[in-house]
Amino acid sequence: MRFEVPDSMKYFCISEAVAYYLQKYVTYRKRKIFFGKQTILDLVDVLKKHKKETFLLPCADRLRDRIPMTLEDNNLKFTKAVLYRTVAADLSDLEDVYYDMLVFYSPGGIESLLKNFP
Repeated sequence: MRFEVPDSMKYFCISEAVAYYLQKYVTYRKRKIFFGKQTILDLVDVLKKHKKETFLLPCADRLRDRIPMTLEDNNLKFTKAVLYRTVAADLSDLEDVYYDMLVFYSPGGIESLLKNFP
């Protein structure tokens, strides 16, 4: 998918931290950046003010249903753009390593573990 970003593009970020990160890499003098507190539900009120817009939702191949469902429930027009795939890392070199604790940040981490160590 190719998409030319116009100067009038508006950005809607899930959190202020994401908005600050975006500002580092985007020339935004003529552009506007909006953000929520931490979830899509926090951002809905801002999105509703731009209801006539069509939104581009950059995402992974594995996307939680909450974001698209929230957009649909609020009658916001959007297109999903899958920009990256989530793949399990090859952990075979860790076979003889022993840990006291495993920490997982997403269901994908558990799937990766089960794939590497059945």
